[in-house]
Amino acid sequence: MRRGINQHTLEKICREEPVRTNKLVGCLKVLEQYESEQESIG
Repeated sequence: MRRGINQHTLEKICREEPVRTNKLVGCLKVLEQYESEQESIG
């Protein structure tokens, strides 16, 4: 949520409920960015 992802959007994704395509794409981009940050740290 601290990365600009709405809590309700995350809850819907976790429950496998429909989410708008642009919101899902945004979430995937944030996750990819987070993964790359973690790889550079460790």
